[in-house]
Parts: sequence; C-alpha cells; structure tokens
Amino acid sequence: MRPHIPASIRAAAALFLLACLCLSGCGDSAESLFNIADLEEKQHNPGHALKLYKQIVEEHPDSPCAAQAKERIRAIGSGAKPAAPGS
Repeated sequence: MRPHIPASIRAAAALFLLACLCLSGCGDSAESLFNIADLEEKQHNPGHALKLYKQIVEEHPDSPCAAQAKERIRAIGSGAKPAAPGS
C-alpha cells in the first residue's frame, strides 16, 4: 500500500520538477513537456496537462510525443485517466 501524500506536497514536487526542467534548458522539448503533462494529470490537474499536450502538438508536430499527446487530448476530453506505467 502506498502512503498517502498530501496534495500540497505533490503540487510542490510537481512545481519543483518543472523548475528543474526549465533551469536545465530542456523544459521545452516534446519529451519533457509530455512528462510534465503526464505528471500534471497524475496530480489531478487536467487543465494544465491539456495545455501542455496541445503545446506539444503545435510546437513539435513531427515528434513521437505528438501522437501520444493527441491521444491524451482525446482521453482528457472523454474523461479517461492516464494508463498506468507498463500497461
């Protein structure tokens, strides 16, 4: 059983990760954006995740992440949750 982590701690961790990516200069790659969007979904913030997925499709249309981002955009619109890792 996983321990319960308060939402405020999860949100702080997400912001820390985002800050690290931005400061490292790789926060705008398609893969980095996708990872952040995925984290946002898991943090129950589908609005921001959707914004990031759309950014991937617009700014990196030929990347492999763009196809995945389009799937997540459709899934968020239908209310589906992200798939668990390894499934």
